[in-house]
Amino acid sequence: MFKTYLLSTTMMAAVIAAPGSALALDPIYGGGGTLAAKVYRQVFDCYGKPVVGVPTTCTTTGPGSTTQEFLYAPVGSGAGKSAYLADDPTKLGTPAASNTVPYTSTDFPNYPYSKLNFAGSDAQLTSTEYSTYNTNDQAKFGNAKQVPMFVTGIAIPFNPPASGLTYASNVTTPTGGSAPLRLSAKSLCGIFTGAITNWNDASLTADNNGVALVSTSTPIKVVVRADGSGTSAIFSAHLAAVCSSTPYSYTGTPGTGGDVGGVANTNPLFAQLRAGNPSGYSEASGSGGIEAAVKANASTLAYVSPDFVKQVLSGTTVLAGGDPSGPVTANLQNSSGNYQPVSIAATGAALASSTAPAATDDTATDWGQPAGSTNPSGSTAYPVAGFTFVEAYTCYASASTASDVTSFFSWYFGSTNRTQLTNILRANGFSPVPLAFASNLNTLLTTGSGTAISAGGSGSCVGKTGA
Repeated sequence: MFKTYLLSTTMMAAVIAAPGSALALDPIYGGGGTLAAKVYRQVFDCYGKPVVGVPTTCTTTGPGSTTQEFLYAPVGSGAGKSAYLADDPTKLGTPAASNTVPYTSTDFPNYPYSKLNFAGSDAQLTSTEYSTYNTNDQAKFGNAKQVPMFVTGIAIPFNPPASGLTYASNVTTPTGGSAPLRLSAKSLCGIFTGAITNWNDASLTADNNGVALVSTSTPIKVVVRADGSGTSAIFSAHLAAVCSSTPYSYTGTPGTGGDVGGVANTNPLFAQLRAGNPSGYSEASGSGGIEAAVKANASTLAYVSPDFVKQVLSGTTVLAGGDPSGPVTANLQNSSGNYQPVSIAATGAALASSTAPAATDDTATDWGQPAGSTNPSGSTAYPVAGFTFVEAYTCYASASTASDVTSFFSWYFGSTNRTQLTNILRANGFSPVPLAFASNLNTLLTTGSGTAISAGGSGSCVGKTGA
C-alpha cells in the first residue's frame, strides 16, 4: 500500500495541476538503471509536498521540500551512462513497458526527454569513462559527480519446479528470507557458468544438508539481463571475485553497465552460461522483465534487485524485498561460510564498515564501489551488494536547475529527513548509505568550496557554461 500511494502521488498531482501551477515548471530529467526506478519515483514524490486530497504516507515537508517535478526514464544503466557522458537525452531512448513505473499522467509525458540533468547507474564510472568525461565535458560542465545513493543487494529469485523442492527438516527459511533454498558459492558459480544445469546436482544437495531438492532430473533455467545493466555489473564482479576459489571459475570480464547494448541472447558477461546450458538460457530486458520471466517459468533462477522480489514482513516492519507478489529468493553463502538472505539487515551489513571518501574529495571515481564490496567480510553480510549511483554535473546552464539539484541533494543527504528516507528505502528492500557517506556527500555537493553544484559562471563554475 505504501508503494501504491507513493507511485500515485505525482500521477494525481499532474492530473490535478493546472497548466499555470507550480508542477508545470520545467522538471528535472534523469534516466538510467531500472534497479532504482521504483524507489526514485517514491523519493521524488516525497521531495515534492503531498498533494491535497491524494492518499499518501509520505509526510516529509522539511527544508528543501518543494513542488519541483523530477522525471526518471528506467532504460538501463548502460543507456543512462551513455546519455550522461554525451549530454544527450536521445541516448536514453524509450523504456520498455515492463520497466516503466506506473506514471501515466504528467505535464511532460513524452520520450525522449528534452534534456538530461542526471543519470542513474548501478555500474560505477570506469576509468575510461571518467577519462572520456574529463576530455570532452569537464571544461564545460565541471567535474563529474558520482553519487552513491543507497545500498542494494543482488537477489537470486527463483521459481521452483512444478513438482516443488524438498528440503531437509533442518533447512528452513531464515529470518528475513522468503524460502529455505541455500546456494553455496560453488553452486552459484556453477549455475551461472553453465556447469550446474540440474536441480538434482550433487552440489545443491550438499548445500541443503544432503537432501536432494528433486527426485528426478529437472533442468535449471536461467534468465539474465538483455540490456546494459548495472545489476549485471555488480553481480558479475561478485562472480569474478569468488568463483576462482570454486571448481567453476568465471572467465568473463566483470560488467561496466554498457556491455550489451540491447542485443538479446548475446550477453557477453554470460557466454559460459550460454555455452554450458544453451537450452536453459534466456534473457530479459530490465528488472521488471527479469521478475516477469521468473514468475512465468517454473524451474527458473535469475538475478535482480530486492525491490523486484517477494517482500518479507515482521508485523508491519519490512525485513526484505519490495514486491508482495514477487518471486522468492535463495539464501547465499557469504565469505564466512554462513547462508544469508537478501535482507535489509544483511545487505546493510555488507557495506557498513566501508570508509567514506573525504568531503573535499571531488574525484568521481573515488566515490565508486568501496573496497571489498565484491565479496564482503562479516558473518552477517549478504555476499552480493553494492551502491547504486546518480551521475550529475557540477555545473548547470540554468541557475534554477542548479538550485533544484543542490536542494534535492541537501534534502536527501541531510540529517533532517534521514528517517523518512530510510523508511522509503526499506519498503523496497534497500539500505541507506552509511552515515559518514551521507554527511560527506552533503558537504561535497551542496556547500563545499570549489566542489558544490552551481550555475555556470558562478561559484564552482566560473568560466564554465554548464550542462
